[in-house]
Amino acid sequence: KWDICISKFHDCGGIAENIYQKVTKNGRGIFPVDSKIKSKIFVPMNLLINRKDVILKEGQLKIKDGTDYSKEVVDFFYFYQKNFSWGNGGKESTEAFEKDLAKFPEDMKEFLKEKRIIDINQRHNMLSDDFILKTFLSNRGFKFKGKNVLAPYLELVNYSPKSSTLLVTNEGIYHPEIDISDQEIMHHYCYMSSLARWIKCGYSPQEPM
Repeated sequence: KWDICISKFHDCGGIAENIYQKVTKNGRGIFPVDSKIKSKIFVPMNLLINRKDVILKEGQLKIKDGTDYSKEVVDFFYFYQKNFSWGNGGKESTEAFEKDLAKFPEDMKEFLKEKRIIDINQRHNMLSDDFILKTFLSNRGFKFKGKNVLAPYLELVNYSPKSSTLLVTNEGIYHPEIDISDQEIMHHYCYMSSLARWIKCGYSPQEPM
């Protein structure tokens, strides 16, 4: 399925060379297939999917009818989301974070609310399939020409404060040059405090300040 999805991505103009998805102690991540050659990821403009065009239908993420995306892009997006993003642990990990928040002691919830960090009870009054979807899409959003978009494959790459940021051009979004190694491929998302990133993304790495 991974090879089929890569092939569909290439047919739509994307570049995803020498990469594969693997689950480690840090969760899902992207690694080089061959540690002796370069890995490359580029998502062209036609594959940057506007978040407003994405809906949940029959439990799967799909692109709304009546949009301008080609049939090849629509088919790729559905296959990709079903097998490697929303449908392969993305939905479950988003739900798991919310369930873990619900387990916090009430005094801890009150403390976080008083400090205006996060109001867990209010957040969970809104908990629904639609809330999980919006949270999932928000956590995986990229900015491109003033729009919030989804960038296939790039959104599977984990964050590292020591990595380089993505390269945004008129043609699309490139992953910065990837060193030849057998280590996980990572990039720098944006500057954010550890606490803010925990609330936004569900994990809390060390952050340079």
